[in-house]
Amino acid sequence: MHSFAIKFLNRRRLADLVLIASSYFLTCFLSEGLDTANSKLRLTFALCLITWYFLSLLPATRREQKWRTVSTHDAFLIAQSITLATFALMFVTSVFAPKRDLNRWLCLNAILTIGALAGMRLGRRIYFERQNFLINERVGRRALIIGTGSAARSLAARFAHDLSLATCLIGFVDVEPSQLGGRVGGVNVLGGFHDLPRLIKDNLIQDLIVADSSVGADSLREILEMTQRQSVKVKILRDDPFVLNFNGAKEELREVDLQDLLPRPPVLVDLESVARAINDRTVLVTGGGGSIGSELVRQIATFGPRRILILDQCEFNLYAIENEMKQSACTVPITLLLSDLKERSILEKIFEQHRPDFIFHAAAYKHVHLVETNPYAAILNNLVSTRNLLHFAQVQGVRNFLLISSDKAVNPVGVMGATKRACELLVTQAAEESGFCYCAVRFGNVLGSSGSFIPLLKQQIAKGGPITITHKDMERFFMLIPEAVSLVLKAASISNPGDISILKMGQSIKIIDIVKTLMMLMGKSDQSIPIVFTGMRPGEKLKEELYLTGNEIETHVPNIMVLPHGAQSSVFPLKSVLKPSQVVERLIVLAERSDQESLRLLNSFTNGIYRDYDFEMELAAQESEVELATDAKNQRHSA
Repeated sequence: MHSFAIKFLNRRRLADLVLIASSYFLTCFLSEGLDTANSKLRLTFALCLITWYFLSLLPATRREQKWRTVSTHDAFLIAQSITLATFALMFVTSVFAPKRDLNRWLCLNAILTIGALAGMRLGRRIYFERQNFLINERVGRRALIIGTGSAARSLAARFAHDLSLATCLIGFVDVEPSQLGGRVGGVNVLGGFHDLPRLIKDNLIQDLIVADSSVGADSLREILEMTQRQSVKVKILRDDPFVLNFNGAKEELREVDLQDLLPRPPVLVDLESVARAINDRTVLVTGGGGSIGSELVRQIATFGPRRILILDQCEFNLYAIENEMKQSACTVPITLLLSDLKERSILEKIFEQHRPDFIFHAAAYKHVHLVETNPYAAILNNLVSTRNLLHFAQVQGVRNFLLISSDKAVNPVGVMGATKRACELLVTQAAEESGFCYCAVRFGNVLGSSGSFIPLLKQQIAKGGPITITHKDMERFFMLIPEAVSLVLKAASISNPGDISILKMGQSIKIIDIVKTLMMLMGKSDQSIPIVFTGMRPGEKLKEELYLTGNEIETHVPNIMVLPHGAQSSVFPLKSVLKPSQVVERLIVLAERSDQESLRLLNSFTNGIYRDYDFEMELAAQESEVELATDAKNQRHSA
C-alpha cells in the first residue's frame, strides 16, 4: 500500500496538489482576507475542493509526459478538466446552498488554479529550452533554417528540445516579405533569400537547412555556389519521415543529392488504378533484388497484393530486400525465389506451385559496355529468360505481363538495346496470340540504379581526378527510381495487349553538366580537377531516343505515351509466316555456339534490315538442324 502511494503521488502530482491548494488560499486572500481557515466548516470545504480538483485533473494528466514537452493541447486538457469540475460544484451549491458570492468565488478559484497548473508547466518548458539554448550556444553548430512553414517550425522545436542534435538555431530565412522582421516560435526571421551571404557571414553560420519545399533546383544550385565559398554545410528536410539513423532515432535531415538539382519538376502519379489491378493478387517480380525490381516490390506492397514473389539469381540481393521489407513492417506475405530464369524446369515448378496473376519482368543484363564485350551471354540471358517467362505465363493463363525495357531499344546500335528490342517483339507476339495484357514499358536512365556511372564519378572526384567522360556532347535522359517505377505501375494498369508504353523523361541532360554539379556537391571546383574525354565506346549513342516510329499516342496520363501493339507491323514487315519467336530461337541456337552470325542476325532482326539478311534461309537452316537432331536421337533410341 505504501509503495502504491509513493508511485501514485509522484513529483508532478504532488506539485499539482500543492498548486491547487495554493490557488485555494490565494482565492481566499483576494476575496476575504487572510483569516480563512478558522472554522471546521471552511477547513472541510477546503479539503473537499482541493481533493475534487485533484481527482478531476487525473484523467487529463494520466498520460502526461515530462513538463519540458508540454504543449497547448496539454493546457487545454487541464483547463477543460478544472472548468468541468467547477461547473459541477456550482450546480451542487446552487441546489443545496444557493449563493451568488460563492459562485463568483468558485470562478475566481478556477481561473487561478488553471493559471497555476498551466503556468508551472510552461515555466518548466521555458526554463528547459533556455538551458538547452545556452548549451547549444556553447557547443552546437550555428544554423539557419530556410522557410517558416509548419515543417520549419517543427524542426526548430526539435532543435530546442533535443540536445543530441547539437544545433544552435540562430534564425529563419524566408522569401515572404510579410514574415521578415517577425518571430516564429520565439526565433527571429532575419531576412530573405537575397540576405543569405550577409547573414551567413555576420552570424558565423555553419549549417544551412532547407525546410521549404518551394525551393527549386535553380535556387538550390545558387545556395550551394554561395555556401561553397564559405564552408557551410547545406542540408534538406527529408520527405520520408521513416528513415532512422544507426541509433534507431528518426533522421530528419539529409545531404543535398544530385536528384535535388535536376532541372525538372518531380513526377506525380495517380496510382488508384494500380491499386485496383494489384489488390489481392499474387505478383511475381523478376530481378526483384535489383534497383528497379526492389522499388517495384516496395511500391507493390502498398497496394495490398495477396503475395509477392521476388525472384533473383543473386542471393545477396534477395537477402537485402527481405531484410528491408521486414524492417519496414510489411504485412504482405513475401516468397523469395533464388533461381535463374534460363532453368525451364525450375521455372515450371515455380509457376505450378505459386500461380502468379501478374508478372513484372525486370531481370536482364543491362550494362552496355559489359554486354558489348560479352554479347553471347547477354543474348542467352535476356532472350531465353523472356522466352521462358512468356511460355509459362501463357501455359498457366497469366493475364498480365509487363516487360521493363529501355530507351536503348529504339534503333539499337548495341547488343543490350537490340536484346531489349527483341524482347519487346516477343511480348507483342505473345499478346497477339493469347489476347492477354502483355506489354512493355520503355524509359531512360535512372539515378541511383546499381552499377550506374554516378558512383564512379564520385569516386574519381574524391580522388582528385582525372574524371573520364566518353564525349563532351553526350546527353542522357534521367529519372528518379521511385518516379520511374510509379509510371511503370501506372502504365501496366492502362496498357492494352501488345502496347509499348514510353515514359516521358523530360529534357535530356548533358553528362558534363552532371559532372560539374557533382563536383559542386562535393565541394570541388570544375577548375581544380581535370576532365578527360575518352571517346565513345561500342554500343553507345551520343544522344538516346525514346520514340521508335513517330506514331506514339498521348494517353490521359501526362507522362506516358503509348506505341499501340508495339507498332510491330512497321518494324517487322516480313511477308512470310516467320514470327519473332522463330528468329529468337535461331538467335539462341547461334549464341549457344558463340557464333558471330548471331550478332548479325540480331542487328538485322531488331533494326528491320531485311535486305541484308536472308531470314528464310536461317529458318530453313534451323529446321534442318532440328531434323538432324531428331534423326540422331531416333538412331540412338533404336540402337
